[in-house]
Amino acid sequence: MIRPYRDDDFDVVTALWFEAMHVAMPEMMKRMGFELEGAREYFRNAIILQDQLWVYEFEGAPVAFLGMENDFLDRLYVDPKFHRQGFGQALLDYAKTLSPKHLWLYTHWHTVLIIPPLIITEEQLKEGMDILDKALEITDNVAKK
Repeated sequence: MIRPYRDDDFDVVTALWFEAMHVAMPEMMKRMGFELEGAREYFRNAIILQDQLWVYEFEGAPVAFLGMENDFLDRLYVDPKFHRQGFGQALLDYAKTLSPKHLWLYTHWHTVLIIPPLIITEEQLKEGMDILDKALEITDNVAKK
C-alpha cells in the first residue's frame, strides 16, 4: 500500500535509502565516505523539508519511498531486498497520478542518470526514451531562439 511518509518511518526509510545507494553506486559511496549517520542527517534536514514523501508499505513496513517536489520526481528508492517485485513501478505510477501532465526527472547537467539495476521492460525503456526525445526537442527549440 502506498501512503504518506510518517515520522515513525524515519529509521526504516533512511536505512533502505542508504542501502539502495550503496547497491546502485558503490564506488561513489566509497569515494565520498558517505556514512549512515550523515545520510540520516541529510534526510532529516533536507529531504523531509524539501519533498513530499510517500512510502510503499509491504507486510507492515516501508520497502520503498518516493520523494516529489511539485512535479519533480526527486527520489525513488527501493530496498534492494525488494527489487524486481513491482514496488518501484507502483511508486512511479503513483507519481504519474500526482503530476498527470508530466514529471520532471533528476539529471546531472547533460547526463541522465540510469542507475542499475535496470528493472524495467524494454517497452518502458522505449517510453522513457521517447519522453527524453520530446524533452530534448523542446530544449533544442528554446536554445535556437
